Amino acid sequence: FRAGTPARRGAVLVAGTGAVAAVVDGDAVVRRAGGHGWLVGDEGSAVWLGIRGVRAVLHALDGRGPATSLTTAFVEAIGIDADADPETLARALVDHVYAHPPADLGRLARPVVDACAAGDAVASELVRDAAVELTGTLAAVVDHTISVVVLAGSLLTDAAPLADLVRSEVRRRWRETTITTTRSGAPGAVALAIELHTGAPPNETVLASLRSAGNTDRPPA
Repeated sequence: FRAGTPARRGAVLVAGTGAVAAVVDGDAVVRRAGGHGWLVGDEGSAVWLGIRGVRAVLHALDGRGPATSLTTAFVEAIGIDADADPETLARALVDHVYAHPPADLGRLARPVVDACAAGDAVASELVRDAAVELTGTLAAVVDHTISVVVLAGSLLTDAAPLADLVRSEVRRRWRETTITTTRSGAPGAVALAIELHTGAPPNETVLASLRSAGNTDRPPA
């Protein structure tokens, strides 16, 4: 939150590997929603999106769901033999999923978002669902007294069209709220250090400069 704004009160929505929303007042988090981990929460996160992408591909391979370009995208991302039959592809995908930590599924969110941008119907539905989940998590903590919302995490800074959908919905629901973004919490750490040293938080111009410096040459997560 402090990386995104000099305001003392507002909300932050983070969506990367996990997903969480919080209201910050002064130096304290006073309300929080989400962030419960991949198995029972983190709705709309990269892992959540990756899991649903895997399910969609498995459904396509065994005939329970429509064909999707995610099949080819996941085969390429994981390194499976693309010429294998559907049953072999499905088994290889399942084996890969269970052979890695759950957090690794987060890297499959990018192919889902990219397929959505390319017009794939299955991926587009998944991305829309993720946007609904994320804005719902934010709505659980935000009221109309909140004047600023900070969006953070790779899905909300580097993953159009998902980021665009979330931003658009935030604008629709909270019309008077200022939206800012930050790719890293590091500028917030510097801002806190400046405040500790000087007794006052840096203004928006200084904070924007810190964010710009922190974002230089940083690849998407």
